[in-house]
Amino acid sequence: MNTQATQKILLLAANPIGSQNLRLGEEMREIEEGLKRSRNRELYSIATAQAVRYRDIRRAILEHEPQIIHFSGHGAGEEGLVFEDETGAAKLVDAQALAGLFQLFSGQVECVVLNACYSQVQAEAIAQHIPCVIGMNKAIGDRAAIEFAVGFYDALGAKKSYEFAYKLGCNAIRMAGIPEQDIPTLLKTAQIEPMSAKAQSPQRTSSGVSTTQFDVFLAHNTQDKPEVRAIALALKQRNIKSWIDEEQIPPGRFFQEEIQKAISSVKSAAIFIGLQGIGKWQNWELKAFISQCVEKKIPVIPVLLPGVNNLPEDLIFLKELSWVIFSNGIDDENALDLLEWGITEKKPKNREKLEQEQRPARIPTQELITSISDLSPEQRERLQQERNLLHILTQSLNTCSNDNELHLYKTTINTALRRCNPQGSDRSWQQQLQDLSNHPAPIGWETEGKLVYFVMMLAWMKDTPTSTLEELKAWVELWEYSGHKYKYSDLFVRIDDEMRQKKISPSNECECVMVAVEQVETSTDQLRVSLWAVPNRETYKRHNPPMPLVLEEVLSRQELPAFVRKKIRDKLRKEPTPTIHLFVPRMFFGDNFEMLPSSRVGAVLGNEYPLVVRTNLKIHPIGWYYYDDWHEKWQQIEEAFENNICDVAKFIDCSLPEKDLIPELATTDAVVLKNCDSVGSWFDLIAEETALPVALWSRDPLFQDQLARVLDDCIVKNLPDRIHQERKTAHKSTIKSVLGHHLSLVWEDPKIVPPNMQFDSEMC
Repeated sequence: MNTQATQKILLLAANPIGSQNLRLGEEMREIEEGLKRSRNRELYSIATAQAVRYRDIRRAILEHEPQIIHFSGHGAGEEGLVFEDETGAAKLVDAQALAGLFQLFSGQVECVVLNACYSQVQAEAIAQHIPCVIGMNKAIGDRAAIEFAVGFYDALGAKKSYEFAYKLGCNAIRMAGIPEQDIPTLLKTAQIEPMSAKAQSPQRTSSGVSTTQFDVFLAHNTQDKPEVRAIALALKQRNIKSWIDEEQIPPGRFFQEEIQKAISSVKSAAIFIGLQGIGKWQNWELKAFISQCVEKKIPVIPVLLPGVNNLPEDLIFLKELSWVIFSNGIDDENALDLLEWGITEKKPKNREKLEQEQRPARIPTQELITSISDLSPEQRERLQQERNLLHILTQSLNTCSNDNELHLYKTTINTALRRCNPQGSDRSWQQQLQDLSNHPAPIGWETEGKLVYFVMMLAWMKDTPTSTLEELKAWVELWEYSGHKYKYSDLFVRIDDEMRQKKISPSNECECVMVAVEQVETSTDQLRVSLWAVPNRETYKRHNPPMPLVLEEVLSRQELPAFVRKKIRDKLRKEPTPTIHLFVPRMFFGDNFEMLPSSRVGAVLGNEYPLVVRTNLKIHPIGWYYYDDWHEKWQQIEEAFENNICDVAKFIDCSLPEKDLIPELATTDAVVLKNCDSVGSWFDLIAEETALPVALWSRDPLFQDQLARVLDDCIVKNLPDRIHQERKTAHKSTIKSVLGHHLSLVWEDPKIVPPNMQFDSEMC
């Protein structure tokens, strides 16, 4: 009987929409059939995943725990390997990201094969952590890639070494008469043979429970199983081994006895508290652990699941410990970092922000009591303020009667935090309250402090529930600040006066969203994106703008629509629907950003929001000469707004010579473009001579004659909404392509300009 462990091979393939079609299915089929024919076929099991998205990589490794990983698809050299995003479009993953992923699985994975063009860059990065890696030093043809793969796995099926298998794969290319045998490159950092370095399977006791050492015991209510299972999976990705009952207790065993045996094999315990409270068995686990914590010095980590904001009153013991709270959902990265820190006693790499956090977990020893007593009375009071306020915020979410009210209140809190702590948008509420407590207060609020300023800002805002206002009032009037007590009503008058003077709206309504886009210099696909929400067009001042929702985030062109949609949904009210002003380089004027998928269910930005194209003035600056011309023409358009003039635009034939076009455009405010092959270049040409505030065109000449129908009885100010309706109709249409799929509208409103796009005084 062969007692060798089965070696798992994971075959991954990606051929995104728009990329050259590869014979990936044939390659995977040939590998599987070759191993099935081998005399040692029982030593291998194969798992496959096709149309692999970038996040599917880690999920497949976690699920199948392979020793060999084989990727088939496209490579782009320094830019990365090509996987798919949620829409099936290309998503590049660079070498460092892949190296970081494989570092996490370095104790499991022995060999990685990157059967993709120009993948040697990624292979070299991965080889820092994996003993054997194969990449391609240049483009490799379909036939050569398949021949190499078949030869490589034929050798493994005969129990040959990785190096021998590599050489046989190269020889297979040459035997097929293909002059590409020198393209595969072997990077070997250790002498390792297949099946030769396998760890023994965990030994089991007579009861069937593994005696393997675990990093953390996960005690939880059965009703919280989905959330705890997700956290266990996230910890596994961080190389943290969790004891969870469904994976460790075989059928037919007494639950309590098995848990008692498990206690001796764990290094720490996480006690999960969800909305359903402590379960019957979890209560038993907790008591069993507490009885041994002091004796064995096992750290205990209270973990509050989403929707729970404080520990139950009967768990006095846990109240002395620093806990982890998943305040931003089950995938809260900061909470996971804190949990990892509590389990391993090591701060996660690249998480310097945790320097400001108190490490969760620890049993109540004299050391813990001493560390708490080291805090000054003022520090203790401030810490208690932060915790009480966080409790008010999170508990008040539970009072919302429906999803819409919940969304409004969450966005209100986020807006108040953004106004008071503009650099903290990527941090949890708990962290931001700590920031506010430690940062200098605004002018005029030095005595009260920035935390009080935030509370009064939140109380002043329109969508804060009435019940929460009472709790905020009690919070404000409970504490003394520098020996003074303040009346909530006095502070409310002050914040109201200040906000009115600054012309800040008490609601989280948004009339338009400015999205500034520029291309990353080192990439043809990557964009640098910033977002601002403008509550009211008339009161917006670009010299005193609102804090950005996003500042210079880097993402791909395909990711932009989904990214903008998510930020609007997360940060703003549902009504009114904002108009998106998309500021792009003119070379993007002919692109279809508004019709790219923005969600998994097929939504597009142009279907959900009015969207107009704008000139990115950082890339195409204009001087005051044309700035004045621009304003003069826009004033004429606004007069048309007031007078409800229907004759909105002149039809312009872009194929005419420049000398014939410029005189007419010099006196024109709005146009419909005909015969415009290169929109960006045409606008560059026009911008050198005159301003053109409004322009409408179809990106497909086949629909040019239908533009007159769109303009019929349409007044100027309604043009963005009219185009929006056409896009909605197109999105719902069963016909593959109609006019709304191809409409673009330039709408150069000079009142709505991002703060980082100033006019160039030297270009007068």
